[in-house]
Amino acid sequence: MADVTSLPLAHFELTFRSTEQDGFWFGLSFPQAQRPKDRGPLASGPVPDDLPAQLRAMADHIEGVQNERS
Repeated sequence: MADVTSLPLAHFELTFRSTEQDGFWFGLSFPQAQRPKDRGPLASGPVPDDLPAQLRAMADHIEGVQNERS
């Protein structure tokens, strides 16, 4: 059985799926798209080992830009 977690990411949705057979995968979708065929997944693939670091770097960058504007 697959372990599936979906997390909002602005107007996108990031889904993580883990199975013993396939390993750990992600999918990026656009659930608010008007046409069902445009909802996704827009991208998917195996979760790389450095994904947590990439997401932290993205969050740090966004916070930095927001702080500069305040």
